[in-house]
Parts: sequence; structure tokens; C-alpha cells
Amino acid sequence: MKDKFYNGLLYGVSAGVILNIFNLVSYYFDVISLRYLDWMAILLYGTKPYNALDGGFALLMQIGLCGILGVLFVYILPVIGFEHHSIKGMVFGLSVFQTTYIVTTLFRVPELVYIPPYTAMGNSLGSALFGAILAVLIKKRVYKKV
Repeated sequence: MKDKFYNGLLYGVSAGVILNIFNLVSYYFDVISLRYLDWMAILLYGTKPYNALDGGFALLMQIGLCGILGVLFVYILPVIGFEHHSIKGMVFGLSVFQTTYIVTTLFRVPELVYIPPYTAMGNSLGSALFGAILAVLIKKRVYKKV
């Protein structure tokens, strides 16, 4: 069997890149008002990015977080079972999304106190997409199950 940690990281990053493409397209078409890289910048710096370097670093950290989530999911999937893996991945992605929203609300992170409904809906859709893609990649590439 391949190295689960490495592959979880690789496929988490891959799903994270797809998530961020979806997120940035949604942002630039004015569907959402807060990008995932903005979230990460606010959590890292306390404010949205001021320039491309701030934004690029926040984006790298956000994609890195997706890689860590991939490592976590590669170990969780065999425990919860491979049947309906896409749904399980979506639930995993949505759980992370909900936890992030709940924690930032509980701690009243200044720039994340009010999130417009369309932004919350768009980001939840992106998180579900991330989880589904992650589950498919891990099941087919790591565990070689069809």
C-alpha cells in the first residue's frame, strides 16, 4: 500500500486547489463576498490581505490546511467505510466548514462576525465539493477501489 500520509496530503492539496478555483470564480462573479484566502488571512493577520504577497501566503496556507484535511480523511475513510464515499466526503467537508463558521462566530472574530447569506451558501457548496472530490481521489487512488 502507498504511504497514506503522503497521498492524503497530495489529494487534499489537489482538492484544495479545485476548491479555491471554484471559490475565486464565485468571488469574481460576485456570487460571494469573502474568499477562503480572506478567511485564512483574517485568521493569520487579523485582517484581509493588503497586497498580493499577503493574499498569496494566505492562499498557500489555506491550501496547506486542505492538505492536512486530506491526511485526516485518508485515515477516517476506512473506519467509516467506502460505501457512499462521496456523501461521506461531502459531510466531512461541510463539517469543517460549519466548525469554522461556528468557531469564528463564538470568538467574535471582528471581520467574520457577519457573513452574507450568499457567501455562506457559496462557501458551503465549495466545502461539499472539496469533500466529494477528496473522497473520490482517496478511494480510487489510495485504496484502489472502484
